[in-house]
Amino acid sequence: VKAKLKELYKLISSLVPKEATEVISYGIPTFKFKGKNLIHFGGAKSHVAIYPGAEPIAYFAEELKNFKTSKGTIQFKLSEKLPN
Repeated sequence: VKAKLKELYKLISSLVPKEATEVISYGIPTFKFKGKNLIHFGGAKSHVAIYPGAEPIAYFAEELKNFKTSKGTIQFKLSEKLPN
């Protein structure tokens, strides 16, 4: 899990605005931008996940059809490569 979280952190940090700050929010790593939570991420026994909120998941529903999602979560299995 730790290695996959590091990989996920590297990917997210390369994509967020350079002005984004890193904080812990809701007990998990979070990037904030202009005072608001931009994206959270974390890990569990069998996956890592990002928590962008419900709106991006609804907007990208077609692109996310091969991933396990919920209202505000996208999960990535540890056994699979993270998407680019």
